[in-house]
Amino acid sequence: MEDERRLYQLDGVAHVAGTIDAEPTRCVYSVRRQQNMPLHDRIIPYLERAGLYHLARLNAYWFWLDEPLVSAFIERWRPETHTFHMPFGKCTITLQDVAYQFGLPVDGQAVSGCMIDFHMHIEGVRLAWEWFEELFGELPPPDKRKLYTVHFTWFHERFRVLPADALEETVRIYARAYIMMLLSTQLFMDKSANRVHLRWLPFVVRLDDMSSYSWGAAALAWLYRCMCRVTNRNVTNLAGPLQLLQSWIFWRFPTLRPPGFDAFSFPLASRWATYLSSSDGKERRIIQYRLALDRLTHRDIVWEPYGSLDVLAVIHPEILTEEHIRLWRAVTSLIYFAVIEWHQVDRVFPQLGGVQHLPEPVLNIEYLHSKDGRGGDRWFPTYYRTWRQHWDERVRSVLSVQRVPDPGPSPKYLDWWHHVAHRILSPGIVFADPRPTQVPDDAILRGSSQAPTRVPAFDMPDNRRLERRRRIGTRATDRDWRWLDDMMQEEQVGGDDEGQADHRLRRSSARLRAARGGGAPPVHHDDEAGSSRRHPTDTHVGGTAEASMGGTPFTHVSSSQVLHGCSTQLLADLATTSFTMDLDDQLGRPQFYADFAEIIRGDDVHQYQSPIPGGPSDPTEYRPQPADTPENLVPETQVPETQLPVDLNEPAGSPYDTWFGMGGRHHLHLELGHRRLRREIGERLGLGVQLDVAQARTYLVHSEATMMLTVTNSSVRFS
Repeated sequence: MEDERRLYQLDGVAHVAGTIDAEPTRCVYSVRRQQNMPLHDRIIPYLERAGLYHLARLNAYWFWLDEPLVSAFIERWRPETHTFHMPFGKCTITLQDVAYQFGLPVDGQAVSGCMIDFHMHIEGVRLAWEWFEELFGELPPPDKRKLYTVHFTWFHERFRVLPADALEETVRIYARAYIMMLLSTQLFMDKSANRVHLRWLPFVVRLDDMSSYSWGAAALAWLYRCMCRVTNRNVTNLAGPLQLLQSWIFWRFPTLRPPGFDAFSFPLASRWATYLSSSDGKERRIIQYRLALDRLTHRDIVWEPYGSLDVLAVIHPEILTEEHIRLWRAVTSLIYFAVIEWHQVDRVFPQLGGVQHLPEPVLNIEYLHSKDGRGGDRWFPTYYRTWRQHWDERVRSVLSVQRVPDPGPSPKYLDWWHHVAHRILSPGIVFADPRPTQVPDDAILRGSSQAPTRVPAFDMPDNRRLERRRRIGTRATDRDWRWLDDMMQEEQVGGDDEGQADHRLRRSSARLRAARGGGAPPVHHDDEAGSSRRHPTDTHVGGTAEASMGGTPFTHVSSSQVLHGCSTQLLADLATTSFTMDLDDQLGRPQFYADFAEIIRGDDVHQYQSPIPGGPSDPTEYRPQPADTPENLVPETQVPETQLPVDLNEPAGSPYDTWFGMGGRHHLHLELGHRRLRREIGERLGLGVQLDVAQARTYLVHSEATMMLTVTNSSVRFS
């Protein structure tokens, strides 16, 4: 059984769930494009042999995405487990859903190979563009090509209409063009939204062999990766097979589906082909959807939506063969070129008709999330040999599921889930406390379930620094704050800032800064193992944060940056009688809290109240006051309707866990006091000169180190 820290390890990186209070109306934006090419009758046989005909039928209508609904689910997507964390447990999109919703084969070879270096890895093949010309009879004009991609418009204009008297070889060329467009739009759309990559050439060269690949597993891997990327608070564009995601939501959650879509056919995603979501009031709707998900119970999800007779009547039998069905229960790797994800159906047994057991520790493959094929082409089946082997031996990973009449979580699982899960995400929630006080009777009747034996796999944790992990899926870290850094650079053109910045600059910005005499930013080097080295100094970037202080944002730095940026004179000023602590001292020693309280008390006697019971003479018993103590608790009649006086993610009836004391977590604590010292400290410590601080104020932000800077009327103290 795993603990909360491992289950939510990415909350300390950049997961969007940690910023809901600050950005309650954050909405993702879908990146999608329909192929919009007619399906000629002479092309259909090639699509059927390739196993893509059912997918091609979804092109008949333009697909619309309900972005606020999808955004509410993205907030609950956990890259650690590839599952949605709901109030009642976990659920996710599996290979079974891909088969029913898209009609894709899930058994077969992994969709992998190389991206562009075909002549180096495939015997008897020429350079990429020469091979393209051989397969399609011509090359696109230069304005329709970019690197190793072709613009959609060229395929659309050149291969839209098949001549009536076309020879069979011409039909094959048109079929190749249609399939490359189909794969690039319906299944593997990226954020460019308008280009077809040449990676598909080795597959369309032999159309009859395309059915031997697991297109369902590749599509699911790409959807997992796209959702993992957009959970980063710095990423808002969502690509991938989004029609699969929205159709899965509608089929699994009847209370969220639109009315009037009772008729359906195969593939099941076509049921919502004419659905048109509203584009008005996205901010209001995402808050409503988030509240709706907070209210869900295990009775609001359909664990087995494909078991009804109406569904079985329209399903095509080829997806129900044994070699495909057994993989629905396989805990194995999902491969799409350099994208490696993990199919963790052992965490969603109710979707397979069983009872959910207590989970085993999650497989940590966070390092693989940073790999997507950019940065050098290679033969990925060899480069990711271990994960390719997992897929090749997928039959060994098939779990045995004991079906029950009423699938759902076991009592032990629910008790564990209520204690460790972050089940409520809405800030300022407006309904009564939804936390159950006991396990439902129907869950007790299900009995218990034991975890099945799994094929062992090794963790691949990402041990790089936080700023690099936050940058996964985006071209820069905290790009929302780049305007502030640029402003600070403008003001510091004549200073000796030595090129230090709080986050990585774009190359153009770095060149501009160097031209102005500000120096060059530190250089990063990545090795094959994913480690990072910075030269000439190994500083540790803390990131950015915003403090609500008259609307004034600021950029914070970690202790290593502060000490590196301090001038000799400033360090000499610190070596005075007011410097009462060494940086190497323990923050938790008894005298620290007394000294800290005395400093703050002298800084602002009107606002400060000692949080230490018994005053400075009793520092070892220091605990911050909980919000529900008698002196701080708001009377029940005065509690605003938009806020509950409890933490809804704490189990009901459990004692209130007092939060950390000073030094209990990694934080950066800044206190800037007298106005006279504001500009000097801001300039020397790299905090900027636009700090509108008129009196002692405290900013508490996450960082990689613990440091206390206190500026008072006559002294500067580090601790």
